Amino acid sequence: MAQNRQMSLFQETETEDYQKTEEETTNFDIERNCFKHLQENLSAEILDTLLKHRQIVLSRCWLTFTIKLIATFSKRIN
Repeated sequence: MAQNRQMSLFQETETEDYQKTEEETTNFDIERNCFKHLQENLSAEILDTLLKHRQIVLSRCWLTFTIKLIATFSKRIN
């Protein structure tokens, strides 16, 4: 379920009406790779919760930072 929601979010982002700059594309790639890492390393419940609350995050940079932080802690726990 979380994986389907993740793919849906990225498909929506990729089809936005504006043309992405190189920086925006790079940020998108970083975000996608972080979600992929989380999907592989966190439980489905935690990932699902993160995806549900993605809309309240104020910016992509903040989301990317949060994801990297969670990924770092998940590596330490595992």
